[in-house]
Amino acid sequence: MSTSLNIVIIGNGAAGISAAETARKQDPDCQVTIIAKEDYRTYYRPAISKHLHGKIDENNFYLKSEKWYAENKIRVLNGIEAEKIDLASQTVLIPGKEISWDRLILACGSNPFVPPIKNIDVEGVFTLRSYDDSLAIKEYVKSCKQGVVIGGGVLGLEAAWALKKTGIEMTVIEVAPRLLPVQLDQKGSDIFSDYVEKSGIKMICGEYGKEIGGENSVSSVLTSGGRELPADFAIISAGVRSETSLAQAAGLAVDKGIKVDRQMRTSQSNVFAAGDCAQLPKAVPLIWPVAKQMGQIAGANSLGQEKTFKIREYPIFFEGMGTTIFSVGDLGRDEKIDYEIWERAEKGNLYEKAYFKDGKLCGGILVGESSLVKVIMPGLLQKMEKEEFLNKVEQI
Repeated sequence: MSTSLNIVIIGNGAAGISAAETARKQDPDCQVTIIAKEDYRTYYRPAISKHLHGKIDENNFYLKSEKWYAENKIRVLNGIEAEKIDLASQTVLIPGKEISWDRLILACGSNPFVPPIKNIDVEGVFTLRSYDDSLAIKEYVKSCKQGVVIGGGVLGLEAAWALKKTGIEMTVIEVAPRLLPVQLDQKGSDIFSDYVEKSGIKMICGEYGKEIGGENSVSSVLTSGGRELPADFAIISAGVRSETSLAQAAGLAVDKGIKVDRQMRTSQSNVFAAGDCAQLPKAVPLIWPVAKQMGQIAGANSLGQEKTFKIREYPIFFEGMGTTIFSVGDLGRDEKIDYEIWERAEKGNLYEKAYFKDGKLCGGILVGESSLVKVIMPGLLQKMEKEEFLNKVEQI
């Protein structure tokens, strides 16, 4: 292993900072440079929706202090966008200069998906993907009374809840026929819908945002079902798409994301990709823990290690509207498998459900404050037998 390798990382999110930290731990002498489009230190991106209501606690928002970057000799070029990658000369072009690299790690993240909605360019239409987005929304809505979120996934619901707590009347449009169909079963969705209704947020399921009303700024949102919803602003929360433009222009293999193997190598052996921009042979969710794990592997392998990405169980948490949601694992959707199911519903809208495959715990859904979260996650990792699971349930 050479101690003089020059590692350049494009992107300063979960994958980028994890790659940098891992590379530094592997080799105290290599050069590590991060090119970061945003003008901030790495921050916890899932918290930006909460910033719409109240202030962010900077001690928990930023992952690393300025002192940490200095002590670890990690050079960060903030507020600078990479313009071109040249694989032959092993350089990255940024405004006014070229940066050389021996190993390149692409951690470019993803961009909000904006569906084809008429009149979407008027003032008052936002996406929520960055800290700057949250600052812009927070400033704009100060004089607003009602808003619409187009997209009822976890991020859209978090944004709607945060804005509702500021006193704004919120409506959420979700194209699926029920809430959180990936994370919840029908009964779980029904119970969660009750919480949403009690919170004062209006939900419209089975429709999508078709058109934004207003000549210069948002005045309404027209749905595919013909409803016209009065609104002072609209937030598009319809998912994300991997950022692949730099990689594609450089000639790297690209599909929906930058194609990588389980060592995070791209089609060029000295170029790695990690996080939302990367596409593994088997699909994984584009979420923070996955990006962090990918970054760690890319950082290690860029310095000659042979670490391999292993698919884990990635739980989804949601807290808002007076309840919590926990969802993880195989939720019984493979029609070829004969699942066993344990289910319990109690007064106060507490709903607990566990799925078993071949007699072993494989997934679970919790709606409400349930102590079973302490059983389900370890149980999944241990492939807990159903009998042992039931014994633990009785002990709680």
